[in-house]
Amino acid sequence: NNNINNNMNNNNMNFQIIDNQNMNNMNQNNNFIGNNNYPDDDPSIKNTRLSDLGKKSYLNSVLQCLGNIDLLRQYFLNKEIENGILSSIALKRLAFAIQRLFVHLNNFNNEIYKPDSILGVLQEKNIIFKQENYELNPNNCLNFILNALHDELNWKKRNNFFQSFKKYNEQEVIQVGKSNFDSANDSIISNTFSCFGLKEIRCANCRQRKYEFQNFLTFELDLLGFFDQTKKNRISIFDCLEYAIQKKIISNVYCEFCRNLNRTESLFSFIHTPEILIFMIDRGNFDKKLMDLNFCIDNEIGLEPYMTYKEPQVKYELRGIVSIYGNKYISFIKVDENFWYLFNDSRVKKVDNYDVINSNISS
Repeated sequence: NNNINNNMNNNNMNFQIIDNQNMNNMNQNNNFIGNNNYPDDDPSIKNTRLSDLGKKSYLNSVLQCLGNIDLLRQYFLNKEIENGILSSIALKRLAFAIQRLFVHLNNFNNEIYKPDSILGVLQEKNIIFKQENYELNPNNCLNFILNALHDELNWKKRNNFFQSFKKYNEQEVIQVGKSNFDSANDSIISNTFSCFGLKEIRCANCRQRKYEFQNFLTFELDLLGFFDQTKKNRISIFDCLEYAIQKKIISNVYCEFCRNLNRTESLFSFIHTPEILIFMIDRGNFDKKLMDLNFCIDNEIGLEPYMTYKEPQVKYELRGIVSIYGNKYISFIKVDENFWYLFNDSRVKKVDNYDVINSNISS
């Protein structure tokens, strides 16, 4: 994990898509992947199931995706890591609960595991996980889990993960930003999921530039922004990436050079991409005209066109999707080169790659 740049030159990497849509606006009768009957379970599939958590299906969908990431599996099943977690379990309660999850997911004996311990720790850490009327979704659930795990497992406890760095020299911003990040963050989470970006801000009046180093564990795709600009009903992940790096015009931004509120131009680009790249799609409370919006995906994504400094062969392979079916969140996970599995709590079945890629995951 410490040689991410070297690994990127030789290996395809994985990306996952988390699609959140307001459940109250869902059309319950939408066809989903060729009219497959999702409640069915295939007992010949030996993967561990997760017991039904009712309104908290968002948690199961996230845990199945995390549980099928090889880097995390290897880490949490390592005896030395397990002993280290046990030796300070009072400070690493979520890490211990996740470690037990990986043990059960690795059994492949058709068992049904109830992740009560994980839910219990999450409820202790944040009260929103206790509130039945608070609409959590896989996006905020996954972000909370990743950040909490990073906090528990970070070897460098001076955690400034979300601190941005602004300066007027592009190269200095990148160097200092990376140095600050590396000096404060070293965990299986930051080493696996950390993505770096560079934001250029230019005053439209004096044309002076300022650069901001950004780091994040997940990257949110702005479906609403792209739709407002194009009014297209069919949007691909490439459309959203193109929109992310487009010049944005922002009004009434204070310029340190002009000492006044001016219109500014903002540009974003990736400067480093991780082993596992997570895209998030948050539809929020979309109005009715956007309910038929089709979001299209592909088996592979190359990120070179969206990077400031081109790194060779920065390609990602689609490995997981979290979406919604009826009033529940479900996950699609590519378990080998030929098959996808659909995980719906305690039910698992095979689905074809063609069906997954040609489905509208916004359904």
